[in-house]
Amino acid sequence: MPAESTPAVYPLILETPRLILRTVNRDDLQQVVQTWDPNGTHISQDQADRQVRWMLSNHGDLAAGKLTHLCLAVIHKDSGAWVGWCGLDNREDTGEGPALFYVVRTPHRGRGFATEAARAVLAYALTEINIPEMLARTKPDNPASRRVLDKLGMRYLGRNRAGDHSYALTQKEFLNIR
Repeated sequence: MPAESTPAVYPLILETPRLILRTVNRDDLQQVVQTWDPNGTHISQDQADRQVRWMLSNHGDLAAGKLTHLCLAVIHKDSGAWVGWCGLDNREDTGEGPALFYVVRTPHRGRGFATEAARAVLAYALTEINIPEMLARTKPDNPASRRVLDKLGMRYLGRNRAGDHSYALTQKEFLNIR
């Protein structure tokens, strides 16, 4: 959970050299239909509408100081292409704390977008909303995702009960590697 600090900005826009990460709105419905599945399968208009309403509700919670789930669209600055999604998930009742996630659509993989987007979200989480420690997990069959977490300077914790690779990064560690 965020510690008491500066309230979250809503709507949220983060910028990197090549990307814009931003909260979605109702005007993004068609983009959500086309980009929700990273492998290119479209979801229905109704599914996309439910996802957008759910994200807006969660973003409203963040603006009120409660982090449940922050899902940001990752958009290429020059082309306007939707690269994928990146954010924070704090829905699990594990007591472990919020976890970083990122999903890059197939045509945009292998160009460093996941690392760039995840670095921006980590910086936001650890400095702007004052989360003391961020977690991340990857599936064993996803070495590219492990490389992203290694590049971010996240500390490898080993495998969790589900067999996923687990990582962590504290505020102090983040500030030392910036």
